[in-house]
Amino acid sequence: MKRITINRKLFELYPEMSIAVIKLNNLKNDSADTENILRSAEKYVMAHYKLPILDLPEIKSWRETYKQLGVKKGSRVSSESLLKRVLKGNNLPLINPLVDIYNAISLKYVFPCGGEDLDATKGNIELTFASGHESFKTIGSEINEPPVLGEVVYKDDLGCLCRCWNWREADRTKLTHETNNAILVIESLTKDRISTLKKAVQELKILSENHLQASVTFTILNKDNTHWNL
Repeated sequence: MKRITINRKLFELYPEMSIAVIKLNNLKNDSADTENILRSAEKYVMAHYKLPILDLPEIKSWRETYKQLGVKKGSRVSSESLLKRVLKGNNLPLINPLVDIYNAISLKYVFPCGGEDLDATKGNIELTFASGHESFKTIGSEINEPPVLGEVVYKDDLGCLCRCWNWREADRTKLTHETNNAILVIESLTKDRISTLKKAVQELKILSENHLQASVTFTILNKDNTHWNL
């Protein structure tokens, strides 16, 4: 049985961190119409936020974290990039139903969300510090760009799944129309957003069950609960 684990040293740095882990089995990711879900989330953003967004606690905390971790200049947490794109008047592209749904959740609740094709992973998944030798090819690329020593990454037995914590996803485990089993994460750094995190998970669960016919289970990992069997 596979397991996802968070390195305890991360909780020493970020004791209030919580990461929701959602597992979707037997999903139908090939034909669901999820455009309305994504466009509704974009309208919500336009109605509730405006540029600049740097003072939003949800964005500021990740900016500070990236700085503390020494992430290379110009790298931004995925939720910030999505929010800025929409607030500049640009619609997000339709990718596939599951990605469209989690992008909508990321926009509405301003949490970084990411996902992997569970069948494309090997062994256990860990959020940890990179050795610097993990292979990594970002989505759409054939160039190996391994993380630097000590970089916070998601990884499995074959290499890095996501660089700089929640910046860029690997091509090897990307979600596609053919994905049948998936794992998603929704990440929060502060305890004051726990109730909002739970709302985001519940909405994602309902959308995935209703539109993708997925069997959905989830947990929330924190300093007292650092792993979950997949």
